[in-house]
Amino acid sequence: MSAPKITPRGIHQNPRPGTTDFEFGQKQAAQQLIYYHTLCAALQKKFSVSVSKGFAGPDANGRLVGDPGITLGVLARRPLSDINFSEYTDFALESIRKFKLEIRPGGLAPQEDLEIWHDMFKNNFETREGNVLSCTHGSCASEFWPIIHNYHACGDTGDPGWNKLFNRLKSEGYPKSIIPCRYFGAHTGCWDGKCPFLHDKKSAVANREAILKARRKTFDYKHKPTPQQSSARIRLLLNRRAGPSASFEEREALMTQIHKEVKGDRAYCANPECMNPWTKDQITSPLKNCSRCKFVLYCSSQCQKKDWPRHKAGPCAPIEVLVENDDLWSPIGTRKGTEFFKTNWGGV
Repeated sequence: MSAPKITPRGIHQNPRPGTTDFEFGQKQAAQQLIYYHTLCAALQKKFSVSVSKGFAGPDANGRLVGDPGITLGVLARRPLSDINFSEYTDFALESIRKFKLEIRPGGLAPQEDLEIWHDMFKNNFETREGNVLSCTHGSCASEFWPIIHNYHACGDTGDPGWNKLFNRLKSEGYPKSIIPCRYFGAHTGCWDGKCPFLHDKKSAVANREAILKARRKTFDYKHKPTPQQSSARIRLLLNRRAGPSASFEEREALMTQIHKEVKGDRAYCANPECMNPWTKDQITSPLKNCSRCKFVLYCSSQCQKKDWPRHKAGPCAPIEVLVENDDLWSPIGTRKGTEFFKTNWGGV
């Protein structure tokens, strides 16, 4: 795998009119205007929440609507909701449709939920580099709009930076110049030569370095398998020991025994057909590092050769190359393929 092109953050271009770069900048400007007005509508409370027809759920004030016999237990399925902007007349905004939305009575959200949502925004490199405007996108609606309801309920978003920005916007007439540009800190850079939004180079560089630092830390799991490796090891042992005629009870007993057995394992051979362990009782590792990436382990050269097609596609590359490649990282800040459950992150 060749090293990805490292694009510095905090770049503002002023392309010549009539060029494809200029057209790209105009598209950025148009999209950013939608983000801006969505934020304005949110802060001005010029929006309404509706529940999809045929469902029961919470309205904008947290009251249950629909079937009067509905219970909170039934609401665990959380019906789809829409955000409508008919009350906002400064700009024609399309509704944000069919997303999961849970609003508590009075609009207040538990503090731990606010922390989780902001952590999600910080762990997702796209929303961290795109700042608050990127969080207004429909893909973030399930997190952004409960934060907005909480802000209107008690004046707190759960993030001091957002509180300060939102209060300034409301008191100063919503100037674009104090809102961080959606694209300036992203890999594309800002190509709108007349961009009215804030371009803070220091903040853009700091955000990128924080993202890379967090990614490097995920490789710091030495002497501890990833969740997916642990799960695969348990399944492998279970399939080896439980015959095809094993009963449910026998498999359950074996699973309990295997969980105790693998507890404390430090690492596994990366060949999924082998997965020989480095156990907690072994002071010296029986596994050797891949000479190229330096972090994948094998118990023998035979296992390494057998696993090469899979590992090569992984890809096999130095850690710093993997850290810089945004395509390898999920919206929650994990390296794709290392989650406990196999997850399809789509094109995010």
